Amino acid sequence: MLRISIVFFASLMLAAGFQPAAASPKYASIVVDAHSGRVLQYYRDEQNRYPASLTKIMTVYVAFEEIRAGRMKPDTPIKISRHAAAQPASKLGFRPGETISARLALQALVVKSANDVATAMAEHISGSEAKFAKRMTRTARKLGMFDTNFVNASGLFNWRQKSSARDIARLAKAAIDDFPAFNPLWKQRYLVYNGRRISGHNRLLGSLKGSIGMKTGYIRAAGYNIVNLVERGDKRLIVVVMGGRSAKSRDAQVRRLLKTSLPRAAAAPTGMKRPRTAPAHAWLKIGSDSRLAKNIRPRKRPGQKPVAQIARASPLARPETPDPAEALVEKWKIQVGSFVALGDAERQLKQVNEILSGRLQMADARTETVQLKGKKMYRARFVNLSQAQAVTLCAQLTSMKTGCLPIAP
Repeated sequence: MLRISIVFFASLMLAAGFQPAAASPKYASIVVDAHSGRVLQYYRDEQNRYPASLTKIMTVYVAFEEIRAGRMKPDTPIKISRHAAAQPASKLGFRPGETISARLALQALVVKSANDVATAMAEHISGSEAKFAKRMTRTARKLGMFDTNFVNASGLFNWRQKSSARDIARLAKAAIDDFPAFNPLWKQRYLVYNGRRISGHNRLLGSLKGSIGMKTGYIRAAGYNIVNLVERGDKRLIVVVMGGRSAKSRDAQVRRLLKTSLPRAAAAPTGMKRPRTAPAHAWLKIGSDSRLAKNIRPRKRPGQKPVAQIARASPLARPETPDPAEALVEKWKIQVGSFVALGDAERQLKQVNEILSGRLQMADARTETVQLKGKKMYRARFVNLSQAQAVTLCAQLTSMKTGCLPIAP
């Protein structure tokens, strides 16, 4: 009997995750299988915490939405206002009235965690940081982040700006699943600004096998935070640690959580294709704006129209005539139930659409009739999804106790 109790207690602690011996009261953590969305370990994962610069993951996510909509290009100038220039470090140190390209701004948010750039990006997109913060919070709700509230774009201290380890993991998964072409941005280790090479803060990049990086953060009220993506073979994990006493102890905890979680992580779905980075290629180039301007300026050929007269599509926009391989990518489905009555299937589609509000805009809701053992059944499905969308949406629905099955073409 004693042995059974010990085994049960050990398994319970493995699922919940161990609190490090020297952890602060601010400590919280979670490990998520990025393929399936399954939680592998957690500790205080739903308690409110200050996200610090992990906030910038959402700032970047909203910027990705602008890029996809065609409203932002790599050379779009981002103006630095007096308010943006006045933000405390970490920063690049712009003066009011100066500009930075959207490409370099995106890199500065991830690598340097520049607070002045975060504020400028917010003002550029929404007109003011306050309006941008409201959009961040709305986006958080769409992603299922119900413990989160944003007040600024940088993560600087504000008592109303809070999140949780579980919500941050949801945000990280959404960022890599919804915008896979930009995944190399998260592991960028340095940027070049005004001829200077500026290194990032994530010490696990280059020292932890398979680390894709993502974002670190620190303010006194939060402690040392990190979101780290790790790929080992065909496994991918999201590790979130918040409230570390030091950067060193925080990074050590990531290693410990990874060691105990990897054996229980699932392999990538059979036939899963890695996303191509070509659509984001122009955004991922490293170098100062003036230097890149020389490198990417096309040579003018006889009879060629000036570059300014050529309409350029959004880096993430679909081509007008997709090739057959790209068409196949959008043929995935998800099944959210099978019913005897047609009305029940239609109601299920409506309810799931409300749960995932805004995330099924590109999909078509459909009921499909099948015969099973002589009985007519109605399958509730959403079609015309990419593989990444199908896997991500099913993981989110499963976490909400709603059944879902991804179906390959």
